[in-house]
Amino acid sequence: MQQPFSVPAARPAFWIAMVLGAFAVAATFFMPVEGALSAALCFGVAWGIRRGQAWAAVLLACVLAMPMVAALLRAVENSSAFDAPRFAIGILVALALAYWPARAALNLFRQGAPSRRSWTWIAVLLAYACFCLAFWPYMVNGESMENTILRDDYLLVETATWSLGRAPALGDIVTLRSPLDRKQIFIKRVVGLPGDRLRIVNKQLFRNGAAVPEPYASHKTAYVDAYRDNFPSQPNVALPDPGARMLRDNLRNGEAIVPQGQYFVLGDNRDDSLDSRYWGFVPRSDILGSPCLIYGSYHFKGGDSKPLPTILNARWNRLLRVL
Repeated sequence: MQQPFSVPAARPAFWIAMVLGAFAVAATFFMPVEGALSAALCFGVAWGIRRGQAWAAVLLACVLAMPMVAALLRAVENSSAFDAPRFAIGILVALALAYWPARAALNLFRQGAPSRRSWTWIAVLLAYACFCLAFWPYMVNGESMENTILRDDYLLVETATWSLGRAPALGDIVTLRSPLDRKQIFIKRVVGLPGDRLRIVNKQLFRNGAAVPEPYASHKTAYVDAYRDNFPSQPNVALPDPGARMLRDNLRNGEAIVPQGQYFVLGDNRDDSLDSRYWGFVPRSDILGSPCLIYGSYHFKGGDSKPLPTILNARWNRLLRVL
């Protein structure tokens, strides 16, 4: 085994890992799951670097650089939301920090001391890189998916299979680019596939002439809205252009016909959701991923100012709930 800090260049990397671990411990007060996992990873890496493990330093460099690289790849994919100056600054900061563990790794490799733990660090490195590229965090700031998903739920969204061409299925909960503002991300449920005939009668969804059982749907108003709850019909609000085109071009015999390559989505909170009833169909290319896990959830009392999320206002019963 190598002696501690036999390579002086490893010292900065060790202290970077220790400082990040300390911040992660503090972060457990706000995000218990994320903070605890990050602290374990950072302190584990610091332990490895302290003992001259080159692949531990490589892992630290990946931890510092990979999240920004993954965010950059997602932003480039969604070019309308790409903020080049902000990402340039983020990349430069990440690379500046990653320089020290990368330098430490290079010097430890040059020293050439054997390591029986290399496979462990390589496995963790591959798992971490795959995680960063396949998942991204999403915070819910609306009520349109209640009671399935609540405001101030923190979700882990899986994107890898969608980037590879996964086809949405009925009932899938998906994240999608807003047709009204390409920089916004919505979360809705797929209720109509290409070719489906859809209508809503007194809040009941019908697909291809049959009533659809929807145990997840909630209705929080007693009254029946002439358009919202009896769709399609004469709108009683001004619709954006995509919604108006849907009513003009895709109706037949009192039903909305979903075009090829597009999907119809609704919020589970049917009485308070801006969805396909108003802005029309969603192209497959605008569906980005599907939430798979709630890793944090918080409840705040009413008021204009919202306090920081902490373990004191966490909804513990929702923590680690699989969607």
